[in-house]
Amino acid sequence: MKSKIWLIGLIILLIMIIVSVTYLTKQEPVPPEETDWNQPDERNPTSEIDSLYEQGKVPKLEKLMVNNIFIQTVYFNRIPYFLGFSSDGHYAAFIHYNDTDEVGYLVQIYDTWLGDLTYSFFIPDQEKIVESEEIKLAQEVLDHGFNIQVFPRKLNWKNGMKYKNGQETWVFQELSKQEKSKIKLSNNRSQEEWLFPGLADEGEKYIDLFSFPGKTNWLAFVQTGFDSEETNRANQFKPIFIQLEKLTVKNSEKGKDKEADNWLYGNFKFIYDQGVTGVRKGYIAISTDNSSLKKEIGQKKNITEQWVYLDPKGTMIWYGSPQGIFNRDTKPIHPQKGYYYYQVNITMNGEKDTLQYFVVDQYESSTNKLIRTIEFQWDDKVGEMRPIQPI
Repeated sequence: MKSKIWLIGLIILLIMIIVSVTYLTKQEPVPPEETDWNQPDERNPTSEIDSLYEQGKVPKLEKLMVNNIFIQTVYFNRIPYFLGFSSDGHYAAFIHYNDTDEVGYLVQIYDTWLGDLTYSFFIPDQEKIVESEEIKLAQEVLDHGFNIQVFPRKLNWKNGMKYKNGQETWVFQELSKQEKSKIKLSNNRSQEEWLFPGLADEGEKYIDLFSFPGKTNWLAFVQTGFDSEETNRANQFKPIFIQLEKLTVKNSEKGKDKEADNWLYGNFKFIYDQGVTGVRKGYIAISTDNSSLKKEIGQKKNITEQWVYLDPKGTMIWYGSPQGIFNRDTKPIHPQKGYYYYQVNITMNGEKDTLQYFVVDQYESSTNKLIRTIEFQWDDKVGEMRPIQPI
């Protein structure tokens, strides 16, 4: 009798479990929060190429050229395609269609650590392009010249999104309604902000966010702008590469001002700012309070009594004052033989919008005699601007 009761109880329990499971499976799934950024933007025309980012490996150029999705987005819509990273993440390659001067595909290689365009080569649009010597040469450069072997990991961008990296939470935001848009990164822990250059504020603009696989702190913000809804063709393109660990308190928006203010008395201005160009070569600031200089001298361009160069981390490397020029250890690089003022000029590469040189002319104040000229250029080995000639 007891065995029958036990069997009936077991059957009832099984029936209750089945009914419960059936009921639960019929319930609506919990909708995502409205703040959930991890949703694709269906309005973004660059999302049409997303399936090419699901391959898991860097595609060969000859296969891309016959891929229907690639043809539609890159050839017809002029949307750049992110080919991949080098194995160490130092370089990133893009390909887009060019029809301004010569007609064909332009492959561009960027230095992700510096944020600068390093190398580009052209593949003419022609019959049997997949068999051309140009495409073979381009593939050779990608494979062996820059070792482009790592496929980018695409994330889903949403303006104002929160991004967790280790113990830190970041907020990524696009600021528009200005002459040019900007990308702003904010750190919840330090309460600091960093700005990076965007596109001209005209037409529709979209951002695609990528990371280097296995490195959540190595990011690429790929900005694409479109001329009008009628043509739906891209006419602006700018990638910004950011390594979160290289964003310091000293090179934040407030930090760079504070560091420059530590060395320059009174008002000052930046004549080079890596946050404006996106190329991480540091900051050059000059004092604008030059009351002791004669009027006709003080009105000349970039004449100043004080100047300072900060490296990409926001640390003082070179500093000029009426007492002379000093290095990072605040030691004078020449014996003082009077008092001085300076003219500081920069030379930019217009095509790449990057700092090539900055030149310091040092004058003796009482005689206005030119004492020396020092020319600085970027040194990859030490990661700062260094004098071309020994001083």
